[in-house]
Amino acid sequence: MNFVSSSVSNSINSLRSEFKSVIDIIDPQFDVDSRNKDSVKPVAERVLKIAKVVFHGIEVYDICTQVSKNLLKHSKRANELIITWEEFSKMCHSDKAKLNAIAMSLNESGNIIYINTIKHIILDPNWFCNEIMGNLIHFPDSKGSSIGTIVFDNGCIPRHFLEQMFESITISKGKGSLLVDLMEAMHLCCRVPKGSVDLIFIPTILRDVGVEQLQWTQLNDNVTFVYMGTRLDCENKDLSFLTPGLFPRIQASFSNAFQSKDDNVVITLGKDFISISVPKSEIIVMFCQAKSNHVIDVLIRAQNNTQQDILSTLAFMQKIIINNLTTICTQPTSVQGVKLIESVIRSDCLLYLSMVQCREGQCVKVTYLKKQLRKKL
Repeated sequence: MNFVSSSVSNSINSLRSEFKSVIDIIDPQFDVDSRNKDSVKPVAERVLKIAKVVFHGIEVYDICTQVSKNLLKHSKRANELIITWEEFSKMCHSDKAKLNAIAMSLNESGNIIYINTIKHIILDPNWFCNEIMGNLIHFPDSKGSSIGTIVFDNGCIPRHFLEQMFESITISKGKGSLLVDLMEAMHLCCRVPKGSVDLIFIPTILRDVGVEQLQWTQLNDNVTFVYMGTRLDCENKDLSFLTPGLFPRIQASFSNAFQSKDDNVVITLGKDFISISVPKSEIIVMFCQAKSNHVIDVLIRAQNNTQQDILSTLAFMQKIIINNLTTICTQPTSVQGVKLIESVIRSDCLLYLSMVQCREGQCVKVTYLKKQLRKKL
């Protein structure tokens, strides 16, 4: 045990040195045996003691603690996991000015799910993730559904079928439409107008065709192309990273952003990619694995007609694609606080989209290029 303690101590000292700018790692240190429940008690008592000191006298914390207890009692007593804003306000016993702060605080701590545009509260986030999203993710592969045969077209499902599926979950009776609205507000899905059918696009049910099968679609032997690429990555890879759950939300947001905008813009969505075709150019947004972390690559193939055409394509990429991506990533419901940096990808690596690994080590940060240009000028 002494050897283990020494090893742990060395690891903690290393972490203390590496993350000293953002976190204080203090003594005492505890040796915990995960097989023994009693071994965890000193840690739990220590955390509780520190929490009481830190939050002592903070009114919002005290109120949230009490409200959280009231909500838990209500969900168990009434067997109800979705309540209205009016019901929530009665349980809080607070004035209107504090209600939103309480709801947002409980949402950020993971006690509830609250979106200010949807005046309802999900009392159990685990239920929503497991029962609602869990069933939805596996639904396309299920056999003999009780709501009939559903044809999934590029991640789309008729809204009334989706509502019926949610209604079939006993505890959400009568809440099908509300749950779809909540998913839309959380950018987990979006509406797709298609004739008289109200379709809902859900990125998480997209078929996994694999980015390795991607190819440039605009083929013409008589036209020469110029290739350009930008990589978005986390600036601080030790403290932040992009998770696979982020890209489906980006896809839903992009689908919303481009709907009814321009008939000349054609979007194709697939597992881990967005393909955008515009006159004379094609843009692929890919979510791919790079070494030990995920990155977002924005790849362009444009007709090499005039310099103005190329500049227009670059302006489109920056204004519509890059700016939209950074905006989505900084939203409160996304990865707020994560700073993304841009790098330029070597054009020779973009001829074949499937060669993801070839782009490793072939990226240069935009900030570095600007610095070198300033030196030359």
